[in-house]
Amino acid sequence: MISLEKLPKGLILYGAGFLAPDFVHFLKKHKKNIKLILDQKFGANDEFLDIPARSLESYSLNLKAIQNAPVIITIVRKDLKDEIKNLLLKKGVKQIYWMFELEEYQAYLKSFLLKKNEERGISTQKFSGKLGVILHLYYEDLLEEIIGFLKNIKIDFDLFISVCDKSIIMEILKKLEKSLPQALPKVYLFSNKGRDILPFLKILKNLKLKDYKAILKIHTKKSLHLNLGDVWRRQLYTRLLGTSSLVAKVLNLFENEKDMGILAPAGYLYPLKWYSANAEEKFLKLFKFFKLSVCDFSGFYFPAGSMFWFKPEVFKPLQSIDFRKVRFEKEKGQVDGTWAHAFERFFGILPAVQGYKVVQIDEEGKVYEAS
Repeated sequence: MISLEKLPKGLILYGAGFLAPDFVHFLKKHKKNIKLILDQKFGANDEFLDIPARSLESYSLNLKAIQNAPVIITIVRKDLKDEIKNLLLKKGVKQIYWMFELEEYQAYLKSFLLKKNEERGISTQKFSGKLGVILHLYYEDLLEEIIGFLKNIKIDFDLFISVCDKSIIMEILKKLEKSLPQALPKVYLFSNKGRDILPFLKILKNLKLKDYKAILKIHTKKSLHLNLGDVWRRQLYTRLLGTSSLVAKVLNLFENEKDMGILAPAGYLYPLKWYSANAEEKFLKLFKFFKLSVCDFSGFYFPAGSMFWFKPEVFKPLQSIDFRKVRFEKEKGQVDGTWAHAFERFFGILPAVQGYKVVQIDEEGKVYEAS
């Protein structure tokens, strides 16, 4: 274990995987300068989150620049961490750390699991339009946790819930009636296909979007293939509706910012350019379907984890989807490359090409531009 405060200035990160953007967000909040990010996906002159990004091979002519600098490995899997560490040692790097060895980072992650879901005081929430929440409840054991967060919405809202198990519907409705009286629930039954994305698209297809001023999309993310699934989910919930004052801030943004398209959790707005390869074929089909010209994806971002607030009108094109042509795969535990992953990334493009902002918000209510 080492304290972040004891590390020299000018940090170098190795790894641009799923947790890297949030780790960058964490370091920036601690006012730590990141001078370089290394990853095999980068070339000789790239950027990642406005930070110079290179492959180790392209940096081999200037190894002295990293040999004496602190390098933090931002990889979740310990076996890959050890492999990268050995590679860096062979290159002569002297100061190598794993992000989970940082005291402050461990405390940061733990804080999301310990945070209380609801404030004791009630912040004033004013909203002139209709509010909606679309929830995919695959893991029904997380309903109580979600209700705790949804209690921070102090105004009436429509709650659209998709489930894959018919037997739990009555129990869901009973719990909502008792614990969340401000919600008007409607439950849909879908087969376990397309993760949270396909149920969301089907519910969206039947909504009168013009009746709503803002909608929240959430689901019961566990990410069982990752050992940080619970932390990831709690981060997303906390940054979207962790307190009633935060929700008041969100509602105010959608009330007054006419060009607000998507409001994502801070640290989970990913640069599309570096996360589109595995689903690119399907992704390009979506461009064709919605009559968008193909680009190199630079400058576009998407909400990783597919939880976010959005202005309903920006997703109106999604109501025209023909599910006979877009056939979602059967669930096999895929970690990438499916239609669900393609749509997840496409959600960030759709508002941007219509001139709407795609931004992010943290648990304190601070709004950040995509970077």
